[in-house]
Amino acid sequence: FGEVAVETKFDGARVQVHYEPGGDDGPAEGDAADAGDEGLGPRLYSRNMDDVTAALPEIVEYVAERVDVPVILDGEVVAVDDDGGPLPFQEVLRRFRRKHDVDRMREAVSLRLHAFDCLHADGDDLLDEPLRARHDRLRAVLSDAAADLTLADDPEAIAAAERTALDAGHEGVMLKNPDAAYTPGDRGR
Repeated sequence: FGEVAVETKFDGARVQVHYEPGGDDGPAEGDAADAGDEGLGPRLYSRNMDDVTAALPEIVEYVAERVDVPVILDGEVVAVDDDGGPLPFQEVLRRFRRKHDVDRMREAVSLRLHAFDCLHADGDDLLDEPLRARHDRLRAVLSDAAADLTLADDPEAIAAAERTALDAGHEGVMLKNPDAAYTPGDRGR
């Protein structure tokens, strides 16, 4: 492999965040989100591009409070306990496509966004940029939600990163080519 990018593998639900500041903060509970609206508050989409915005209001608020340029981010929403530790995947599913009782479930299951890629930022399409450059942009637009990205060429360093991820309750690590462009729909090996 040579040098690889090492990222934590989160046990959550994949989301893509589309946001153009200056709009509202997304739909209220029970409102239908219009994926064709431009210039609106953050919109969240599942891996299948289902609009899950209304089910995840705290993620919408989190992004709207911290991001001040147009972005498209890729990440995972993870259910967390009171100390911020990850909960099993089944817990995030209790929230992910919910259409009713969102406020009640928000109290029962807390969520956290772990963004791991930036596909667009402030007018720049980044799909053809290397992962390391996209991650730099991610940290610039939403640093506190950016998943850690470690560059390593030493198997022991990679094993240590995996142990750290597992000890924190995550699934393990992902190894990626730090110079690779983003390939939509490609899950890699």
